[in-house]
Amino acid sequence: ELWKEVTALNLDNEELRNCNTNPCPVNGRYGEWSEWAVCTKKCGGGKQHRYRECNRPTPKHGGSNCTLIGQAIEHQNCNIQSCVPIKRRVWRMGGMGPMFQVMWWWKAVQSPELQQSSATKRRN
Repeated sequence: ELWKEVTALNLDNEELRNCNTNPCPVNGRYGEWSEWAVCTKKCGGGKQHRYRECNRPTPKHGGSNCTLIGQAIEHQNCNIQSCVPIKRRVWRMGGMGPMFQVMWWWKAVQSPELQQSSATKRRN
């Protein structure tokens, strides 16, 4: 917005002048947070992040940026449950014909509460 201040015209025939014609500063504000990113691990403790942009409104005319009111990115721990190894034998073709190969996978350990609720759902 432009603000103008005008001096009063009096009987001495003084001049009118404009001042404060520069736009007012607009301080930036953050928009909404994004969704959390995919966790870096399926179990054993990973990290994830989310972000927000300084665009509601964007700072203008010398207004302050959003860093004065908080961070643009957040981090948190995720999938902190323990991992257990799962060993499987897999048939593979080798130079001398088919053979077994041992492969390892890691699976998240469910808490006892989750195991009980899964068992209850299977029974019903």
